Amino acid sequence: MSGKNNDKFVIVDAQSIQFVKRGRKAHVDPELVDALRGLPVGKAIALVTMKQNPDAPSYANDKSRIASSIRTACKSAGLTGYRILWSPQGVPQVVR
Repeated sequence: MSGKNNDKFVIVDAQSIQFVKRGRKAHVDPELVDALRGLPVGKAIALVTMKQNPDAPSYANDKSRIASSIRTACKSAGLTGYRILWSPQGVPQVVR
């Protein structure tokens, strides 16, 4: 990289930058994708195998992580117009 320097920054041509891809590849359960693909409008599916403990100190982070994987599965299933709601017992539910 070459360009104009100062003590903190270097300005370079955009074509010469180097970068690494961010994140990791998501693993999506094919059974979940198939189940979501068959979810009709006006129905909901409770994902009991993804239940989280509402009393756990990490519950908020766990919900975020699980919801992200559900959104990825919904995208893979071509599902639109859905919401992810959580039961008081910590079970995620996808509602159309």
